[in-house]
Amino acid sequence: MDLGLTGRRAIVTGGSKGIGLAVAAELIAEGASVAICSRNATELAAAASSLGGTVFHQVADVTDPASVQSFVDASAEALGGVDILVNNAGRAHPGNFETLTDEDWRADLDVKLFSQIRCFRAALPHLRASDSPRVINVNAVYARQPDPAFFSTTVVRAACLNLNKVLAQEFGADGILVNSVNIGFVDTPQWGNIHARRAPTRTAPSSSTASPPPRCRWPASAASTRSPASSPSSPVPAPATSPAP
Repeated sequence: MDLGLTGRRAIVTGGSKGIGLAVAAELIAEGASVAICSRNATELAAAASSLGGTVFHQVADVTDPASVQSFVDASAEALGGVDILVNNAGRAHPGNFETLTDEDWRADLDVKLFSQIRCFRAALPHLRASDSPRVINVNAVYARQPDPAFFSTTVVRAACLNLNKVLAQEFGADGILVNSVNIGFVDTPQWGNIHARRAPTRTAPSSSTASPPPRCRWPASAASTRSPASSPSSPVPAPATSPAP
């Protein structure tokens, strides 16, 4: 499928493995040039080497505003601009309400919600300079289907979904198409990490505790749902009228 991505310039956070790496590979296969980041320099270099095509990579921490700004600006310089931003960095932190500390809540907010805010803010000037800017926020099914076994993740993912909606409303007038992809279960290394440190829970077992869970998808399959959303042919809806308070 030709999605019209040849020559497009994309940033993918959390791009060293799992869904992020699969998304980067899909974009490159469609003719885009890609910048990826990760906190792990070794994994990042290996990922960049495996991708082929035009790839820029830089170690970055999405919880650090200065690190995000440096990565985005360096990516724009290396690629000649930014047309596509894929906010993929995140974590799945297990735990029910009684097991979660304030630090757990802050960490989930920082990695999931604030990382999307920081990356969008840093990329905004570059996206405005593009003739078809696209933003894809990788979210989770928990945004719509709560799971007490992943209590903070469920709450923060719902916040991410509303962030996506208001970004789309505010910046649609600039031609920036913002989409949220609420993924289900994907067989990535993150699942192994979850089971290694899963917190005790009083809730009944859910499908999210299986390894891998039923109806689990592979990263490449999940990535195939993101590339069409980054296509220049994807229409930008007219800005919605805000309801009265």
